[in-house]
Amino acid sequence: MLQGKLQEALSLKCSIGISSTVGLSELYYAYGQANKAVCKTVGDEIFHIADLYADHEFSRQRLKLQNQMMDNLSRGRLEKANKYFDALFEYVGHQKDSIFELVVLMFRIAHEEGIEENELLDYSTYLDEMSKMKSNSELYQWILSRMKYISIRIQEKKEQKCSALVERTKTLLKSNYTDELTLEGVARTQNISPQYLSKLFKEETGYTFVEFLTHLRVEYAQQLMIESEFSIKEICYKVGYSDPNYFSRLFRKQTGFMPKTFISQYRTDKL
Repeated sequence: MLQGKLQEALSLKCSIGISSTVGLSELYYAYGQANKAVCKTVGDEIFHIADLYADHEFSRQRLKLQNQMMDNLSRGRLEKANKYFDALFEYVGHQKDSIFELVVLMFRIAHEEGIEENELLDYSTYLDEMSKMKSNSELYQWILSRMKYISIRIQEKKEQKCSALVERTKTLLKSNYTDELTLEGVARTQNISPQYLSKLFKEETGYTFVEFLTHLRVEYAQQLMIESEFSIKEICYKVGYSDPNYFSRLFRKQTGFMPKTFISQYRTDKL
């Protein structure tokens, strides 16, 4: 027995970790598995990697990694999804049933997100394609390429949704800027949180929600000052503000003029 001979020769207790059976081209997988198995030994035990897979704690950890991988994939976070996939593949790469289950979950996410088929993503043949893989390394690369495509398409769809949401918000502001509008109220009409709307709006337009709304109101105020005989207080109310002093400060900040100075340049009658 190898273990007995080693112990006799070295006068030391010897633990042995055994991997699953792999081809010569996949010895690095076997080494990783054997290393994990030997770390589980106590004293002079012999531990097979299959015993590790049967362990309850491993099953719990595997499920955790799988959930984290799918969560990041569904959010279009390729780098993080790859990280969890690598950890999973190291554990279950030799188990075809487990890998098939993983890929089914991936393709389910793609289908639910409405990702169209192409040469990388065929919903009707992907299981047949997988069954023809001759090595773990080939299967690994095949899955990675599908993950990348799914992740990129999800991210693109996410960006399209964000752009549409910001455009709807801009349209709403342009149509209703004279009303009493708040970030919270507008976010409620879009069924998203104020924080999320604020972040998206700034990223897409370069303006905060309040800056964009102020710009619309001050532009309209300038138009009224030039084309009408309304007083500053009346204009303040008409463009959506209730405090003339606050309105005057905002007007000066955007135009460089106090309202009275601006009006005097465009009206023949002085206030």
